[in-house]
Amino acid sequence: MNEWISINNRLPEEYYWVLVSAVDLENSKLRFVPHVAELRKGKWSVQVGDNRDLEKWLHIKVTHWMQLPDPPKE
Repeated sequence: MNEWISINNRLPEEYYWVLVSAVDLENSKLRFVPHVAELRKGKWSVQVGDNRDLEKWLHIKVTHWMQLPDPPKE
């Protein structure tokens, strides 16, 4: 099983989808459910019609990430 990796320890390669965990920028104690996102030019983005910067769009800060699991074989 994959482990959560702190963004302070290591960032994923850019342009690869990963699972991210984040906190609310206004209340750092409020954690958000994980999102699937990718790092693009130093910013965390999700695809929702067009590219969205998670920090500006959802007002959240990514704290941890992990690789997505392999897809099912069948």
